[in-house]
Amino acid sequence: MFLSEKIIHLRKKMGWSQKEFAKRLDVSSEFVSQWEKGISTPDSIMTSKMSILFNVEPAYLSKNVISMELAQEYLKLCKEASNKMALSCSACILSPVILIFMGTLSVLFDSSISTNMAAAIGVGILFILLAGAIFTFINEDYKLSKYAWIGKEVFTLEKDIETAIKKQKDALKPIYKKNLYIGIPLCILSVLPLTITSCLKASEVMIALCLCFLLICVGIGIYLIVSKGFLYQSYEKLLQLNDYSIEKKINNKRFKIIWIVYWGIMLILYLIWSFKTMAWRHSWMLWPAAGLLFVPFKKLVEKIKK
Repeated sequence: MFLSEKIIHLRKKMGWSQKEFAKRLDVSSEFVSQWEKGISTPDSIMTSKMSILFNVEPAYLSKNVISMELAQEYLKLCKEASNKMALSCSACILSPVILIFMGTLSVLFDSSISTNMAAAIGVGILFILLAGAIFTFINEDYKLSKYAWIGKEVFTLEKDIETAIKKQKDALKPIYKKNLYIGIPLCILSVLPLTITSCLKASEVMIALCLCFLLICVGIGIYLIVSKGFLYQSYEKLLQLNDYSIEKKINNKRFKIIWIVYWGIMLILYLIWSFKTMAWRHSWMLWPAAGLLFVPFKKLVEKIKK
């Protein structure tokens, strides 16, 4: 039973409403509502207060246990979201294709399609695709928000659940790897036609068509990677593997303030550099540099902490 379920069960057992329970804890009823929905979790002090009110051991409340029902519900949502998220990612990448293609057609057949008409159709489709993708991202993220703690909090699985999830993960692994083997090279090689045509100083029409080809290949590649990668990641979250291992979760909580300070310093440096020199064309390079430095910096901090 997960903590939110325990709070609901014990509160109802005591015959308290959310408002009455919140008053006894000296917090807003909004907090109680969020705990019971699984949107957020109470801290150790609040957990201790609840254990006294419910007359249970603090360990009973602090230990998160995932049931078979909860795991199945989470995986079902992830399966439904995986294809939608993948399609939305591809839609964002493919959104300019029609605009570029229509512009190319207007150049080739200027008597049939006017530049303004081509631009109107292209921009219209671009905004429709982007709006649909953004709506999907927000909608799917909202559905999964109640399970966000799975990737952040330490928990235990009920007996026999781990074996069942491992079997499902192992069944998905060959498909996931195949998609990676196709998707990654497709994204990398998609730039070749554009590079070759640019080097050969081909016509603008040919370059535009090669750009469309690049975006279509990257869109397909990203779909292949995300569609199975999103689901595969959900299995890793439940099994607490790799980036979601117990050690990583503890370290992430411990070092959270350090990462905030790091990126805060980078933001200050970016603003100082940009406003002092007004060289906005060059100052953006600080961000990729900060990203590259972040990994060794993170490793160094973890080593020092150990």
